[in-house]
Amino acid sequence: HDILEGTSTDLWGNGIPDDCEEDCDGDGTSDYNQIQADMTLDLNRNAVLDACEDCDGDGTPDHIQLQGSGSLWIAGTGDGEVKAFHPASGVPIESTSSPTPANGRDVLLTEHDLLVSDGDADAISIFDRITGDFDTTLQGGLVSPEGMALDEDGHLLVVSRGTASVERFDLETRTHMGSAIAAGTGGLDQPRGILVPGDGTILVTSFDNRVLEFDLDGQFIRELIPGGHIELVDPRGMVMRPSGTLLVTSYGTNSINEYDRQSGDFLGRYDRGGLPSGYWGLGQPWALRIGPDGDVYVSTHGANTAVQVYEESTGLFKRRFYILSQLIPAPTGFDFAPPIEGDCDGSLVLDSCEIASGVHEDNNGNGVPDICECAADLSGDGVVGVDDLLLVIAGWGNPYDVDDLLNVIQSWGPCEN
Repeated sequence: HDILEGTSTDLWGNGIPDDCEEDCDGDGTSDYNQIQADMTLDLNRNAVLDACEDCDGDGTPDHIQLQGSGSLWIAGTGDGEVKAFHPASGVPIESTSSPTPANGRDVLLTEHDLLVSDGDADAISIFDRITGDFDTTLQGGLVSPEGMALDEDGHLLVVSRGTASVERFDLETRTHMGSAIAAGTGGLDQPRGILVPGDGTILVTSFDNRVLEFDLDGQFIRELIPGGHIELVDPRGMVMRPSGTLLVTSYGTNSINEYDRQSGDFLGRYDRGGLPSGYWGLGQPWALRIGPDGDVYVSTHGANTAVQVYEESTGLFKRRFYILSQLIPAPTGFDFAPPIEGDCDGSLVLDSCEIASGVHEDNNGNGVPDICECAADLSGDGVVGVDDLLLVIAGWGNPYDVDDLLNVIQSWGPCEN
């Protein structure tokens, strides 16, 4: 009635006067109207002011405490920027400071660092992962650097396209360690993508439409995917599916292909359900990542969307999350920031709040959800073994019982978390 008579406004159009709407900050303006006037006040797009989301009641909004946990950082060649996007809403939330790479080719995130390969500067630019502030550059042996990966010792591997080699760097000392794969080994030609599957090998894409396999010492093993097949043209990004098959982006055919990891046999086109062309078409796919939610993410260098998502188990296109190319023109590499210590499962909800609400259990009361710990490692040495068995025996009845004994026996060996 008040709305019809004009004595109350209803900017939301939901039939409720604005002065009766939620006003979490008590400033006299409904939260919805504040958000409509300034969308940056609601980065996760849940219609609640970010400043009012403080699940642990400590006076600091949750998004500040989360410190960019799970953020999606993307490099683009269209405007020379590297930007971070909210992992749930796709809203821009941060960007790198000057000097920012003019020709960013790939992105890799560690606990503290944001690494960007700069094809024009023949270097790797390093920024603070949380703030985006510039730190330093890595140089040595690089000409037109492209894809990046960490080896099994935590050293940085960088594809040097101009020298047809892979260079290794120590991230702690910020120094060049030499070539991990020497120039032209195995016929390597203008490589772009690199993957360390964790099985003692390194996979590198070659411009002649091959994927080559090397050991960790850089010795050539074999052509995993030989050239000459029409389905693979200008391969770029690679990622392993949990099932053990290999996904490779085919830039020249606008597709994501699936291969048997052992034989290299082509298993078919992986991406399904999207349009082959048009607004949602997969145009010039570049990098691949398995996201925190387990789905497959791909950057599209020449499409309307900068990043698209596919259901991991089926390859079906999912429109629930995307980032438009207007926000990051001509995207190339991207990566997800690792979860911070206080958000161990990457849910974008503080661990303390999930424990308090009963979402997760914390049986040992240490403030870390049990799902993020090796619960049977009672001694805390990273291994479930004799020490833990003795602790159960010594504390039999209080606090340990038969369930704890069985947990130790079933979890025997190194912790996986």
